[in-house]
Amino acid sequence: MENLSIIVSFELTLDPFSIPPRAKYPIFLFGIFIYMFGAFCNLSLLLLIILTQSLHKPIYFILFSLPLNDFVGITSMLPKGFLLHLYGGAVLFILAAMAFDRYIAICMPLRYNALMTP
Repeated sequence: MENLSIIVSFELTLDPFSIPPRAKYPIFLFGIFIYMFGAFCNLSLLLLIILTQSLHKPIYFILFSLPLNDFVGITSMLPKGFLLHLYGGAVLFILAAMAFDRYIAICMPLRYNALMTP
């Protein structure tokens, strides 16, 4: 019987993200287009919720925070730091508020209007 040793070596390497010089401007324009489209959609949702009086209810105040937070998120991806952490914390807070709202609506439907006031 022969003694065999198997040596397995895993090496983690990160390949650089290289952009060819000819593709620099098309990629930049594509990124600007995506940013402008996201900003336009989020700002139009915010304007819709602000201007429509029938949407001034507790659940819509929570839903108002989602496009606002998304706008902060897409804007903060370039200057990383404080805004990025603010964005992450706001996402968690909004999801917790939505969960609490649905909990009250499902578990205490008769008291929902008394507990969830504007």
